[in-house]
Amino acid sequence: MDLNIGLESTTRQRVIDALQKLLADEIALYLKTRNFYWNVDGPQFARLHMLFEGQYEQLDELTDLVAERIRALGGYAAGSMYEYLRLTRIPEINGANHADPAARMEQLLLKDHEQMVRELRTLIDGLAEWDEARTQAFVLGLMKQHEQMAWKLRALVEQAS
Repeated sequence: MDLNIGLESTTRQRVIDALQKLLADEIALYLKTRNFYWNVDGPQFARLHMLFEGQYEQLDELTDLVAERIRALGGYAAGSMYEYLRLTRIPEINGANHADPAARMEQLLLKDHEQMVRELRTLIDGLAEWDEARTQAFVLGLMKQHEQMAWKLRALVEQAS
């Protein structure tokens, strides 16, 4: 059945393609946060374990929302590690090195959330060009959440300095 929601198919496909990259970024950041949650240790363990848990739970919700937006636009959400690794703009960490110090974990996640905010700003501009206000509002909400997660991490990084 053809989708008739007031967006031209080429515009819809541009939006879907942009959201696929966003989904891959959210998944990559979720996995990195989950990894740090599992592997953090040292004197900051309790504080960071709780922070990372809250953030990976929040990221899990965001991935679901992005996938649902892709589906609402008539696309199929990427669902494999192959696709995520091909699409993501979030740098991978060396999986063999689980002994990252807690301060490095905070810094890496802060850097990633700040990158997410920059990517989301670029996407918002593109959505304005494509006249796709509904997805633009959706992405603004995602940006707010990433800004908040970055703010919490930044406070920890600055406190440690």
